[in-house]
Amino acid sequence: HEWHGHDMPETVTHGLFHAYMMHNEVPHWVRHYARRIIALDEQGQLDGNDPHYHRYDPYYRTFTPNGVRSFLVASSVIIGLIGGGILLGHYSAHDGPSVLPPYFDKNELKKNKSSVLPWQRD
Repeated sequence: HEWHGHDMPETVTHGLFHAYMMHNEVPHWVRHYARRIIALDEQGQLDGNDPHYHRYDPYYRTFTPNGVRSFLVASSVIIGLIGGGILLGHYSAHDGPSVLPPYFDKNELKKNKSSVLPWQRD
């Protein structure tokens, strides 16, 4: 496109690629384009984010469509899941002194007033 002003047909592209891969033949206009890119880079004028260089890259974007909206939706879902888990844990937990297993309840601890260790029992 740079050299001729229009895109080359796919058959020509395949032929050039085959000649390059099998016979190491590089067209003169490709060398010219590569030298121009190197010169721009050495001068500090090469912008890798210029959309001109990404004409055939369908996934290249410098922006995210609906970026703020997507961020807010994802953040709301995460906050809702974490907050919902905390609330569910708060309302489903019973009144008990034990946070870690075996999860004794206050009623179970009141049943046996003796010490847990055999040598400390009454």
